[in-house]
Amino acid sequence: MIKNIRHFGIVVKDLDRGLYFYRDLLGLVEINRGTLTEKETEDYIQVSEKLIYVKLGIKNNLYPCIELYNFHKPILNETSSHSHIALTVDNSEKIYEELLKEGIGFANKPIFDRNKQNKVCFCKDFDQNILELVEEIK
Repeated sequence: MIKNIRHFGIVVKDLDRGLYFYRDLLGLVEINRGTLTEKETEDYIQVSEKLIYVKLGIKNNLYPCIELYNFHKPILNETSSHSHIALTVDNSEKIYEELLKEGIGFANKPIFDRNKQNKVCFCKDFDQNILELVEEIK
C-alpha cells in the first residue's frame, strides 16, 4: 500500500538553473546534497554516470519533496519520464506574474478547477518538466 508521496526526482541539464527555478523562484529550501558514484548509479538505475543530487523541501519541513539530479554526462532526452508534478502554492496569481517576468511559459493563466475549490495553472521549468501550480481556495 502506498502511504504517501516521498519525492519527485527530476533530471536537470544545468543544476544551477534547476536550483534557480525550484529554490529561488518557487521558494523551496535545500535540505541536503550529495554525489553518487558511477557504480552506485549503475546499481540503482542502470546508468553508469556520476550523479550530483540536491534534495529540496518546504521550509520548516525536513522531508524532501523534490530531488534534482544532474549527471556528469547529460542523459536527458526530449521526452520526460513523468506527466507532471503538482505543487500547492499560496497565491497562484502572484506566482504566475512572478514567473512570467522570469520568462517562464504557461499553458494557461490561473483558473478554477471544475469544483471551484482550487485555482490551477500549468508551466514548464527550464528542462521542459510540466508543473501544475495549485492554489487551494478556502
